Amino acid sequence: MGHFAKLHANNEVKMVLVAEQEFIDTLPNSERYVKCSYNTQHGVHLGGGIPIRKNFPGRKFTYDPTRDAFIPPKPYDSWILDEDKCDWIAPVTKPDDQGGRLDLETWWNESTQEWVLSHPNITWNEETNSYGGVTSELGSWDESQNKWVYIDRDGNKMPTGYDYDAGEWVFEE
Repeated sequence: MGHFAKLHANNEVKMVLVAEQEFIDTLPNSERYVKCSYNTQHGVHLGGGIPIRKNFPGRKFTYDPTRDAFIPPKPYDSWILDEDKCDWIAPVTKPDDQGGRLDLETWWNESTQEWVLSHPNITWNEETNSYGGVTSELGSWDESQNKWVYIDRDGNKMPTGYDYDAGEWVFEE
């Protein structure tokens, strides 16, 4: 058994199925089915085997016959294709940390062309009887200082943490 991506005429992945090669060969337009590997990601086989077509395809991936690779959808206009991995990368390197906090996440802000540090504001929704949240911006990565800068959209300093012993917010200097 193997994985096969069924392609639209424009080489966009329509679906992925598990089948024997012999079964695929009996299908009409069998040339529209391209073998792929569930264990291949960024040109590496996760189990140490031989990678097949750079990436396991998903919804909206495109098969590029010249590169013999499945390429994910481009997330932002400014991102460029990493030819070795056949995946998109931001024009600014993503920071490795979240300012030392595990409850924070980073996301790309296309309009400012920068990585933004954010956290979820979890609130109780009385109407749905569930928790919901929105992501709020805490700061942005300053490449020149190699650290997070905690300033909101209006230019105000943001707290970097809370000192429970002192009972007050802490601002990074």
